[in-house]
Amino acid sequence: MDVAASLHATDGLIAIQGLETLRAKQFLGTRFSADFVIPEDYAGPLTLSPNAFAGDLVSGPEVTIKVRPRTPPKDLIASQRHYFSTLPTTDHVQMYAKGRYADGVERDLSSSAAGTIYASSNPAVVSVDREGSCTVIGSGLAVITIDNGGVRDFVTFAVDGGNPFQAIDLSDQVAIQRGSLQVESNPRVMRTHHQQVTIKNTTALPLPGPLFLEIFGLPERIITYGGNGRGRYQLTLPRDG
Repeated sequence: MDVAASLHATDGLIAIQGLETLRAKQFLGTRFSADFVIPEDYAGPLTLSPNAFAGDLVSGPEVTIKVRPRTPPKDLIASQRHYFSTLPTTDHVQMYAKGRYADGVERDLSSSAAGTIYASSNPAVVSVDREGSCTVIGSGLAVITIDNGGVRDFVTFAVDGGNPFQAIDLSDQVAIQRGSLQVESNPRVMRTHHQQVTIKNTTALPLPGPLFLEIFGLPERIITYGGNGRGRYQLTLPRDG
């Protein structure tokens, strides 16, 4: 920090926001410096506030530096992965993410200063700014991608437009494959059919939930677990078996 020649400064310090305060070294009356080591687990904006003592405290201009890890994280983890909202709403949701590194260190990577990038798959439903602040705009589904050094995690939003909420068909985003069919027959009770079905997401993004599988056109009097007995069947996903 340079001190104006008209001041008679006797000491100085540099405050590091959220960390520590450094006393001046090599103080010459018109200039001083200080040094420190950035903590190993720190990432994001680091604000330095220089101050000099010249009878009263004289503050210099703040300086913010961006601290970015040299290597991408091994894993990037969002603090919460699913959000549900109902319109009308003025919800603003802040994204938070931490990175886990190969040496066991964890860092808060929520800020863009840490090299994190946010993007929305559907800005008409949920928009997101460069600092991860999300705004709910319309009804539908949206996925927020959080990226740091090519390592990603995803946050899904399902926004209900009112009552009743109309389900959104995601059939064009999945591949459905029919597997084996097993028949168990008991003349005293009924004949049971077990149909194996595999559903695979074909997109690069996760499918926002909650997810349901609906089956139509079943013959009358077919009894299904979760069905209505009139040709319609619904179950909640994911489901084992």
